Amino acid sequence: MPKQIQPKADLNTFYTRVKRTLPIYTVKEVSGGFECEVQLAAVEGEEHQNGYSEKTFKGQIVKKKKDAMQAAAAAAHAFVTTTQVYQDCKPYVASLWETTKKILSDAGLRRETELEGVVALAQSRQEGWAPTQHLTLTRALRSWFQEHSPGIPATALCMAQHLRDQLPALQKPEDEEIELSTDGQKVRRKRTYLGKGQGENQGHGLRLFMETLETGTGRQFKAVRIPADIGQAVEEVLFEGGVGYWSSLAQGLQCSPQDMLMVGKVGKIVAIPLASGQQPPPDSNQPIYIAAFVIIEG
Repeated sequence: MPKQIQPKADLNTFYTRVKRTLPIYTVKEVSGGFECEVQLAAVEGEEHQNGYSEKTFKGQIVKKKKDAMQAAAAAAHAFVTTTQVYQDCKPYVASLWETTKKILSDAGLRRETELEGVVALAQSRQEGWAPTQHLTLTRALRSWFQEHSPGIPATALCMAQHLRDQLPALQKPEDEEIELSTDGQKVRRKRTYLGKGQGENQGHGLRLFMETLETGTGRQFKAVRIPADIGQAVEEVLFEGGVGYWSSLAQGLQCSPQDMLMVGKVGKIVAIPLASGQQPPPDSNQPIYIAAFVIIEG
């Protein structure tokens, strides 16, 4: 059974997700008890649409300060949940199939950097088919499991198995957005994902990203190898970084550079010193640190 939504907590979750200032509550004592006012920061939707400006809401007068805050939160929450930007940012809907579609939509991939890279790689080398298990990289899917299937262990292995078991029975052959392989092992978009830029061909963004990593200076690096078969062990690999960082990494992992994907914000640190004469990006210190896993396809 889905858990009951708490307005104050849900507002904080939403504002954290859209990276805006959390709601500010001001409680004052009035005749008959306490009254609370909550200020909401403006929120922009995708491409500056479907958002809303700054808002202020008041709750009912109640006997306790805590209840006054909850009343104000409920009033604000009633408004926010009717907006399109809130619906677009919800990490899940009740249907697992619809959640999968939402994750693989253009807006979903722009929010899920890890899966965006997987989809781009699949389009360039595998006719768009990506392993279903890679959906477990997304925060949206993990949130769905917490909300609608709390009895399933929150591990990639268990979540991936549940996807393979359930999605084949839920898929809609007439669906215009995504399709699933008959065994549930792979999923793909029916329309090519063009990335964040305009007019990019598939794989272009990945190639540019790979080129930016050619900054190794001969030091030793540590990477993480994640096999495509999630039943195999994840392992750390040490290698010597040469002039071509990406090629050196591929050699250390004993695979082709075309079989690799660098995924940011996952948890392991790879140090990439700047090449001689190269200027560091704004607001960064040498060396550059990238939190990354390396995913091996196939």
